[in-house]
Amino acid sequence: MPKRKQETFGLNASPDKNKVCPACDKEIHGFSQTYAICPGCGRSYHEDCYLKGRVTVPTNTVLLIFPYTRDGLVYGAKQYLRKWMSGSIEQRDVFISRLTERELLERSKETVCQKCYARMKELAFKGAADLEKAGRYEDAAVLFDQFGMTAEAGQMRKKDKVQIVKNISIDLNQLLDKLKTGGLMTVYKCPNCSANIKISGTTSVQKLSKCEYCGTILQTDDLVKFIQDILS
Repeated sequence: MPKRKQETFGLNASPDKNKVCPACDKEIHGFSQTYAICPGCGRSYHEDCYLKGRVTVPTNTVLLIFPYTRDGLVYGAKQYLRKWMSGSIEQRDVFISRLTERELLERSKETVCQKCYARMKELAFKGAADLEKAGRYEDAAVLFDQFGMTAEAGQMRKKDKVQIVKNISIDLNQLLDKLKTGGLMTVYKCPNCSANIKISGTTSVQKLSKCEYCGTILQTDDLVKFIQDILS
């Protein structure tokens, strides 16, 4: 375990200042005992206490809560992979260089103390709210998933689905306008009964919501792709 001052995630604690281990409330005697520093808050623990109580968190989850620590987390993720990957150092570096930032952070993990984990769970609500405002519903859901808040994660994914359907509906309207402009008409086969469904510039999105012959719900994204192929 490193014994030097480390950069923290911003959980408002001063690195290496405490004289008492937060886990066992016993004094830390400097070099006479091995100790570990939590990278989340910077507080010193007896090494055994830290190892027993630490919690592993995916690095990309930490980034969602503390976006301003991106550079430090990316650097740490590279060091993490260099340490735990198999193969020579050269092979590891080549593999790491080919990863995107997202892939790099998804493969890496951070360990924090119990106090940091509890604080991160509190901050997850604010982080998810900010992500929701930015329209990043799936990232907000991932954040809730990490801290066991499945109901909140489900709500975010429902919003994400609604947004996707909304965007696809806008795309479909635009494509129908292009068919109208070009005076084009095409035929789409129902995936269930194979009936011919005529599509032109005068066809409404509502009419394309289901097959008029068998009542099967038509997938809007499939219709969008079909018309895009016709127009390309």
